Amino acid sequence: MIDPQLDAQTWDPAGAVHQGRLRTLTQMMPTGFLVIDNRGRVIDANPAAQEVLGTELLNRPWLDIIQSCFAPRPDDGHEVSLKNGRRVSLATQALPDEPGQVVFITDQTQTRDLQARLAQYQRLSEMGRMMASLAHQIRTPLSAALIYATHLMSDELNDEQRVRFAGKVKSRLTHLEQQVRDMLIFARGETRLEDRVHADTLLLRIEDLLDQPLVQHDADCDFIPATENCLIQCNLEALLGAILNLVNNALQASGQGAQIQIRLFCAEDRLHICVEDRGPGMDAQALQKAQEPFYTTKSHGTGLGLAIAQVVAQAHHGDFYLNSTPGLGTQACLSLPCIEE
Repeated sequence: MIDPQLDAQTWDPAGAVHQGRLRTLTQMMPTGFLVIDNRGRVIDANPAAQEVLGTELLNRPWLDIIQSCFAPRPDDGHEVSLKNGRRVSLATQALPDEPGQVVFITDQTQTRDLQARLAQYQRLSEMGRMMASLAHQIRTPLSAALIYATHLMSDELNDEQRVRFAGKVKSRLTHLEQQVRDMLIFARGETRLEDRVHADTLLLRIEDLLDQPLVQHDADCDFIPATENCLIQCNLEALLGAILNLVNNALQASGQGAQIQIRLFCAEDRLHICVEDRGPGMDAQALQKAQEPFYTTKSHGTGLGLAIAQVVAQAHHGDFYLNSTPGLGTQACLSLPCIEE
């Protein structure tokens, strides 16, 4: 006859200790998790999930929790905003031995805030260099505009001369406005993504934007549309400004009578916007230097063109990449995530 005490010691404690330890660990996890049964109800949740979502979870339909706690924003990317101000990432896993699934909830709020602050500090650390550049780069077009404006006051000018000087004033002021806008975008580093734009519409806007720069450089541009009319969430003005910077770089690198190409294509749920020139190109060392803020080989300009493209790409949850071959030219591309209709 088996001793009851011996029987209990033989195969009860191990399972009980294991279950107790497992329960303790799940309760202590910093990552929130909840278990949803085959009816869509939450049957288990740890304290971290309760704290992040800020509401009762047990025995509630998961769909009700989503509606009461989640507040998606256009710029969420791969994360989701909550009504309580937090930002979380979600991952799901099917239960192995029964119907239902586990939802893992990771609070990314502090991480994203820290990343934003570090990015801001990095930009602020560049402000000393920016101010030196700003004083010179604003003074040059502003002085020229003042000179041309002074000529406009002359009574000896005929109508043709007056129109020519007015055009020069406008050109210098437009250049000045572009530099100030670039520096503001770089300093802020944040862009609200409130526009939804299809690839074909974006290409039309780019064509309209480039009329004047192409004429000024006596240049031609081939516009190649995407075969798929994908949709992106963006800040259209900031995006067009970044593209204009890339085009200006291409035109200045190629010289008068340049031939450039702007090509849009969709691949792997991303819209790629590429500006290609047939200029002198760059070697690896020059390519690396060109992507540093405030670096420029021109007597005018802030050296922020490529930095602006990088900042705008990051603000759109995308990427910026630059390829160049000496003697063949340079390709600058923005890669932005597509969204569903």
